[in-house]
Amino acid sequence: MGRHRVKAGAVIQARMGSRRLPGKALADLAGRPLLERVVERVRRARNLAFVGVATSDQAADDAIEGFCTERGIPCLRGPEGDVLGRITLAARHWELDPVVRITGDCPFVCPELIDELVEQMQSDRADVATLFGPSLHEGIDPFSRRVLEYWNGLRLEAGEREHLALLPESRSAGVCVTGRPPRPEEAPLPGIRLSVDEPHQLAFARSTYLSLLGGSTSGAADFTTADLVAHLAGETATRTGGHLVAEALRAAGIPRLHLYPGGTIMPTLNAWIEAGGAYVVARHEQGAGYAALAEARLCGEPRAVLVTSGPGVTNLMTVIADAWYDGTPLLALTGQVGTADLASRPGVRQRGFQEVPTSALCAPIAKACLRPMQVSEIPTVMAEALATAREGRPGPVVIELPMDVQRGPVTASAGRATLRPARETKPRPDPDATALLADWIREAQRPVILAGQGTLQSGAGEGLRRLAEREQIPVATSLLGVGALPGNHELCLGFVGHTGTGWANRAVHECDLLLVLGARLDVRQTGSRTDGFAAGARIARIDLDPDELAAPRIHAQLSIRADVALALGDLEAALDRRCDEPPSRDAWQLDLKTWRRALPLDDYPAGAGVHPAELLRHLDDLTRDDAQVVVTGVGHHQQWAARHMSFDEPRRSLLTSGGHGAMGYDLPSAVGACLARPDSRVLCVVGDGSFQINGQELGTLVEHRLPAKIVVLDNRRLAMVSQFQKITWGHDPGTGDRCAVDFAGLAAAHGLPAFRLERWDDGSNELLRSFLAEPGPALLWVTVDPVCEVTPMLLAGQTLDAMWPWSEE
Repeated sequence: MGRHRVKAGAVIQARMGSRRLPGKALADLAGRPLLERVVERVRRARNLAFVGVATSDQAADDAIEGFCTERGIPCLRGPEGDVLGRITLAARHWELDPVVRITGDCPFVCPELIDELVEQMQSDRADVATLFGPSLHEGIDPFSRRVLEYWNGLRLEAGEREHLALLPESRSAGVCVTGRPPRPEEAPLPGIRLSVDEPHQLAFARSTYLSLLGGSTSGAADFTTADLVAHLAGETATRTGGHLVAEALRAAGIPRLHLYPGGTIMPTLNAWIEAGGAYVVARHEQGAGYAALAEARLCGEPRAVLVTSGPGVTNLMTVIADAWYDGTPLLALTGQVGTADLASRPGVRQRGFQEVPTSALCAPIAKACLRPMQVSEIPTVMAEALATAREGRPGPVVIELPMDVQRGPVTASAGRATLRPARETKPRPDPDATALLADWIREAQRPVILAGQGTLQSGAGEGLRRLAEREQIPVATSLLGVGALPGNHELCLGFVGHTGTGWANRAVHECDLLLVLGARLDVRQTGSRTDGFAAGARIARIDLDPDELAAPRIHAQLSIRADVALALGDLEAALDRRCDEPPSRDAWQLDLKTWRRALPLDDYPAGAGVHPAELLRHLDDLTRDDAQVVVTGVGHHQQWAARHMSFDEPRRSLLTSGGHGAMGYDLPSAVGACLARPDSRVLCVVGDGSFQINGQELGTLVEHRLPAKIVVLDNRRLAMVSQFQKITWGHDPGTGDRCAVDFAGLAAAHGLPAFRLERWDDGSNELLRSFLAEPGPALLWVTVDPVCEVTPMLLAGQTLDAMWPWSEE
C-alpha cells in the first residue's frame, strides 16, 4: 500500500440525529451554529489546506448540507452508521492526506494541537498521531490516507466503523503511531468536558463562549487555547459539590428548579444560578413542591424541588406523599446540616440547627432516600435518584444534601454527572394470559373496562380507544384516569367510585367481565364493600406494579404484570388471530343508556347563588375547542369539575390530588401547569376552603406572569366533610357556615383582575368570556348555593348500585 500525500485537510464529522441532544450540530452557540464554531476553530490551524464537513445521507441532515452550502463550506454525504466509510470517501473525494477527523460536537477544538500533530505525523511518516494519555482536548484524530483505506477494506465490527478512535488500538497491526504525552496544562479538569453531548454541556459551552468573547454574540471563535485553559482553571478553582448536583440536574434535562430558599441549600442553588439555570421561588415549600409535581405529571419526566433542612423538609412532606400515592416522578432535594453535626447517637434529638432525620421521616413515602456523605458520591447518588424516580411505577426520590458536601471542593475523583439507564420498566404481558383474556372478552355479554392513571402514564389512550370500539366495551375510569377515553365518546361512562357517575358505578356492579387497566382498585374506586364489588364478574387486571397485583384489595381471577400500552397491543393482536366476531352487545348498550337517563348527577333545584354544575358546563362549552389543563384542589369543586367538564388526554387534562387527597394542591399546581404547557389554557377550579391552604401562590403567578384563570367556588363550607357530617350526624360543626372571605380583595392585593358572579343571568356568559380573555392571571369569585351537595355519593357499607341518596328512596 503506497502513500500518496496531496494536501493536509480536516473533515468534520457532523449530523443532526444525536440521541441525547437532537439537532445539536446547528444549535445556537453564542450567536452562531455550533458547527460553524467548530469550523472557525479548525480553520485557525496553519498546517491545514482544507476544511470540509462529512454528514450522513439521512433526510434530517439535509439541514447540515443546506447550512454548508449557504456558508461556502465543502460538504459530502455518506452512510449514517459508517463513519469510517464517510471519512475515507472524503479523503478520496477531496484528495486529502493526512486527514484530521474532527468530531462536530467539539466547539473548543484546539488548532495549535492540530498543527502540532499534523507536523509530527508528517515528520515521522506515521499513520496516526495522538496524545498518549487523558487530555482536556477531544475530537482530534489525524490519520494517513493509507491507513484509512486499509481499515476501510477490512471486515470490521459496526462499532469499529462508527468509532474511529478505537481503531489504532484494536487494529494496530502494521500501523505506525506517533505522538506525545499530554502536557500538565492539557490534563483533564475535574467535572469538565469540552464536547457537547448533553443539554447541560451545551449550556456550559454557551456560558464559556460568552465569557471568552467578552459577552459578544457576533465575534469569531478566535480565542487561544491558553485563554481557554486559563478560564477553565478559574472555573474549577471554585467548583464544589453543589456544582455537581446542578450539573446532574441539567444533564437530566430538568428545565428549572422550584424552591423555597434556606441556608442549607444555598451552595446548590448558587451553583444552579451560576450555570444559568432557571428557577421559580414559591411562597411556601408546599407551593414549590406542587408546582414541580404538576410539571412532572404533565411531562411524564422527573422535575425537581429544592428546600432547606428542618421545617423545609417537614413542610414538603405532604407533596412527597402525594407523589408517592399518585405515582409521580419527583426529585425532592433537601438541605441538611453538615455531616459532623448529624445526630447519630440514639436518644440525641438534634445536633445541628434545623436538623431533622429526613430519610427516616420520608422513607415510608418515597421510592428511595439518598444522602451523599462526600463530594465524590454526588454523581452516583444523582444518577441513582434520577433512574429510580423514572423506572417501574414512577415516584418521588428524596436526596438530602449535607452542607459540607455541597460546599466541598470537586476533585478529579468526583467524575462528572452520568445518567444510569433505568431498569427494564415496560414488561410485555404473558402470551398465554393474553390469549385467555381474549377468550374472556369474546365470551362476555356485559364487559366493562376500568382505566386508571396507569393507562395515561403508559400512553395507551389510542390502544384503549381501538379496543373499546372494536369490541363495543364501555369504559369507566378512576378519578386520575379521567380523559383516558374522550369524555364525549359514546362509550365513555365517566369515573367510578365514591363520587363517580351513577351509571358508571351501576355498569361496574352489573358487568360480567371487568378489565382493570392501571388502576389500584382502592376504597375510593370500589367502596368499602369488597365482597359486593363486581360480584358477578370475572376480574382481569393489567398493571405495571407487581406489589399492587400481589396484595390486592379485590380478588382478580387473572392478574397480568405488564405495561398497559404493550398489553393492549398484544391483546389486539390476539383478538385479530381469532376466527370469531365480537358478540352483539346491543342489550348491554341499551341498559347503559337507560341508566344514564335515570341516574342524573347533582340534580337539585337552583337556589341562592350559582349552581356549580351549570357554571362548569358553561365554562366547558366556552373552552371546548381549546387545549386546556384543569387543576383542582380537594373538595366538592373537585368532584363537580371531574363530572361536568370534558377531558381528552393529552389535549384536555385534569390535574388533581388522588390518593393523598390534599387540599391546597390547586394554585401551586396551576403554576407548574402554566410552565409545563405554555400553549394550553390553565383553568384552576378551587373551593373557598382549598384556596386558603396555599392562596399565597397568587403572588407566584403574578411574579412570573403565568396566565392561569382561577375560579373560586365559594359556598362558605368545607363542603365534602360538611356533607359527610350532615348525612351521618345531621349537623356540621366546624365545617359549615364559615367566615366569609373577600376573594376579590385578595386578588386585587396581588395585582390580579377579579370578576364576581353571584347569580346566573343573561349576562353571565359574557362575563365568563371576559374573564377567560384576560391576557394574564385572573380570578373569578363565584357564590355557590351552600345547599348544593355532591349527589349521588357512595357511603360506607353501600354497593355501587345503591348510592346515597338513591339508597334511601
